[in-house]
Amino acid sequence: MFCGMHFPQAWQLALQKLVPLKSKKSAVKVSGASGKRKDTYSLESRQTGIIKFKNLELLANNPSCVTVIFIHYHPREWFAPGFLRLIESACHSGFRVVVVSNSRPSRALMSLRLDNLLYVQRSNIGYDFGALRDVRVLLKRHGLIADGRYVVMNSSMINIASHGFGADPILDQLTDSSCDDDLLSITTSYEGGVYHIQTYFYSMSGRLFGSDAYDEFLEYYWQGLSEKGLSPRDYAIKYGELRFTSWAIKAGFRVNSLFENLHLPSNQQYSRMAALGNKLLPCIMHSSEDTSAVRDNFQHLIQTLSLEWLPKPGLQHNPSQAWWALLISSNFLFIKREVLEAPHHIGSHAASAASLLMPILEELEITIPDWSDLHVINRLVHASRK
Repeated sequence: MFCGMHFPQAWQLALQKLVPLKSKKSAVKVSGASGKRKDTYSLESRQTGIIKFKNLELLANNPSCVTVIFIHYHPREWFAPGFLRLIESACHSGFRVVVVSNSRPSRALMSLRLDNLLYVQRSNIGYDFGALRDVRVLLKRHGLIADGRYVVMNSSMINIASHGFGADPILDQLTDSSCDDDLLSITTSYEGGVYHIQTYFYSMSGRLFGSDAYDEFLEYYWQGLSEKGLSPRDYAIKYGELRFTSWAIKAGFRVNSLFENLHLPSNQQYSRMAALGNKLLPCIMHSSEDTSAVRDNFQHLIQTLSLEWLPKPGLQHNPSQAWWALLISSNFLFIKREVLEAPHHIGSHAASAASLLMPILEELEITIPDWSDLHVINRLVHASRK
């Protein structure tokens, strides 16, 4: 089954459109990974954050109904092993894969194969929505926007033990081309007083991604980067993540999330968390020689764990943080990087997560693979977001 244009006609059309892009600099030829051939990285104009891109023609020659866009940033241009696992699984599944990163191709090649995906190096202007705007401009310019699902994954999540697409039922739901939802996320939130999907992992229909309305949304976001007077991060949250869902609903698109029901927990979820807390304390106490201070400390932490995920009045909470243990117990084998960082505000979950994550994984009998991001946690926690 082909999605979008027919092949090989679409491939030939895209190749005809692979012309030099307007720029003050010309295309730069660099040695390929084998050292035997030359690859051309076209330089975008200053109207985008794109610096270089490679293998655009691979998307034209791939008939998959699923496009996975990985948005990566690390101050040292480093890829976490768990994130690489997700990229590799998407390539192995035959999806059209786009990796957008601040990392130079020469650095990315140290850990990532670039011959089976579109690689886009760009500055981190506008965070995720700036990256999506630039990728969409690139694909649209070369006639590569197709039907099907568009999955977006950023590098803010720590991959505990997910083997990725084809082996993770939760992630596979995002790639389901038969899905009727135009916008489907893992979790939704009311933090900030606005109902919105959480944009660490989500997918869009081709109807949404290819629409003129989405083009206008992204252009409005891009143009406002220099006009709104906010910090880049605050701007990305207010005019990107928070505005995106309300815009989609008003534009007539269908919005949903996989854990939508967790806004109003069921008896099963209450029981699951209560049972988890009851099992943790005796296990921890049994392995501890201290019977006073340690016991009191862990009792407090487990009580906090049992309370922090509960819905608050007005539902003002962040599920990716408050429900970290509930999500793991529901087989979502990731944890938000921010959850393990030092508290910057009241209600931080850093203390309970840092202390109880490993006991919970053991209690749930979750095996930590050799490539788990937990082995390199020191390189992820507190990594700059700029």
